[in-house]
Amino acid sequence: MGFNDILRNLDQKYPSSFLGLVVGIIALMVGIIIGFLGIYLTLFYEKKPEILFDVISNYRVYDIRENIGSLQISFEGENIKEKGLTLSLITIRIANTSRVDILKTFFDEKDPLGLEINSSRIIKYDVIATSNQYLNDTLKITQNNDNSLALAPIIIESDQFITLKLLVIHPEKLTPKITPFGKVAGVKQIKVQEEPQSGTLILNWSRAYSGDVIIQVIRIVIYGFGLVILVISIIISHITIPELLETRKRKKYVKAFKKANKRDFSNNEDLIFKTYINRGEFFIVKLERLLEDKNLLKVQSSNVQSNKEDFRDITEMPFFDHFSPNYIINFILNHRIATITDSDVVCDPNSVNTVKEFVMFLSAHIPDQIELERKALH
Repeated sequence: MGFNDILRNLDQKYPSSFLGLVVGIIALMVGIIIGFLGIYLTLFYEKKPEILFDVISNYRVYDIRENIGSLQISFEGENIKEKGLTLSLITIRIANTSRVDILKTFFDEKDPLGLEINSSRIIKYDVIATSNQYLNDTLKITQNNDNSLALAPIIIESDQFITLKLLVIHPEKLTPKITPFGKVAGVKQIKVQEEPQSGTLILNWSRAYSGDVIIQVIRIVIYGFGLVILVISIIISHITIPELLETRKRKKYVKAFKKANKRDFSNNEDLIFKTYINRGEFFIVKLERLLEDKNLLKVQSSNVQSNKEDFRDITEMPFFDHFSPNYIINFILNHRIATITDSDVVCDPNSVNTVKEFVMFLSAHIPDQIELERKALH
């Protein structure tokens, strides 16, 4: 049994759309996740400051891979090539990535915020960018020793940053690494984010998942809705594309049947063909059975009418009617293909004959499908 057959059987069993049920469950799950996140953010989430040292670039001023004996590279009067040293330029952004303004009082003057570079000597440093004029005018940096810099206490508001460029000398076989230091109230750990090395395609997962809880919540919501849309799109495409192909086949069967009979068909007969094209073989097979078995038609019609008297059936709404198990009964009664009274059931003879002949025609072309639908009726 194909995927479409499974969906159709579920639609016949339940009074509403199975697709709607799937979408509803997914939406409910997303709603529950968002609800729990909302409760957490309201009751438990505590805003905390966060500082990120983001290494934007870290590359060598020169890179000589071949060993050329006569080559000399001098810096400040010494042959650094001979000593196995090289120069690197490092660009680093120091940012407040939280939603909390970091004040001067957050810093410990005895343990100021700063950075250290392993096994290197800082030759020169410059402030190349600040996110606001206050930082540009007030920032003070002190070089404590050869390989470290310290920042004087300063106000760093939410989402504000300072960008530094450093020229460092270090051993050729070593890649300079930034290590932050200092005590900032509320900051458990100062984070470092390294850029991928030039020429690589390695994804930096820490960058993909960086950010405070608010950022993560926004990502979860966006990714959640994206997942829902993706799942719905996959389900719809899985249903509609095969159904479109089946619809084209059904149109060919109807066209071939009409061509073989060479007569004019009534409005009701054309409506039956149109409905078959839209709904498939189950519709035409069940329609044939109901029109052949007047007692069954009368019993099922009576059940439908009694249900309408007891409550307003949601499946009577235009959209849901397509998925209602009572659809074919309503189709017969609404279009007067059969008239049911207390004493008798009168069927339109042209419609009855056309349905029988068309089912026989389909049995010759798609016998397995027609046999499957007949078994589904029992």
